[in-house]
Amino acid sequence: MENKQNLRLSQAFPPDYTENNQYFATVHSCLESLDSEINLKQIELRELEYEWEANELSNLYKEWFPISYPDSFFEDLYKKRYSTILAVYHPKSADPNQKHLILGCLTYSIQQTDEKILKSSINYLFNEPQALHIQTLGVVNEFRNKGVASKLLNRVIQIANENSNIKYLYLNVVEYNAAAIKFYKKHNFTLVCCRKNYYDIFGQTYDSELYALFTNGGKKAWYEEDYKWLAKKTMQFVNIPGHCYDLCSYLINRLTPTKQ
Repeated sequence: MENKQNLRLSQAFPPDYTENNQYFATVHSCLESLDSEINLKQIELRELEYEWEANELSNLYKEWFPISYPDSFFEDLYKKRYSTILAVYHPKSADPNQKHLILGCLTYSIQQTDEKILKSSINYLFNEPQALHIQTLGVVNEFRNKGVASKLLNRVIQIANENSNIKYLYLNVVEYNAAAIKFYKKHNFTLVCCRKNYYDIFGQTYDSELYALFTNGGKKAWYEEDYKWLAKKTMQFVNIPGHCYDLCSYLINRLTPTKQ
């Protein structure tokens, strides 16, 4: 495909980066040749099965992410060392050999929990809690803001909810990706903490914002900001000096004789 002038394909790239305007994946030319529009209900969610799907994702990731993923990452996807959810569309075609189209992808893995994210509980002494790490989430440019990303995210949230050991889902978002941050907040993800200089992109470091969605009874660990917030709210509620002043004013008014 030709370069798309003045087109920024992904908000994951730095705002001042001007070369994120080239398509690499074959899905785009296939979408242009379709006779009818794709309805969201026609999109299927399923696991990655074929090697060509991993190859197509390799090209899509060049469009979606500023971080260069090695070939071994996509080999791991194909060999199911990571879990993958694809959003695919099967074109209505007389050619039975025509491949389906990949419109989006979410990859994740199940990991041990982090005490800096999950609040400790005595219940975890008997059942070891787990966390679901959303590693990547991307949608082809033609289907952004049409519900495909929400469809993928809702599926992985469902997977987490159905596994009682999973206490939260989490992910990292680069600080300048306002669109992604807004998206995750819309789906009830909570900002847990910021990680300084977490990303190294084109020779420049950027902070990460870690977002989590707690499930199956999991609760967010407390940070310094949380304790400050609690102290502030407690002082507002207790307000000892204010209550003393109000009590003294009340007693003075009661004891002071009224003028006839």
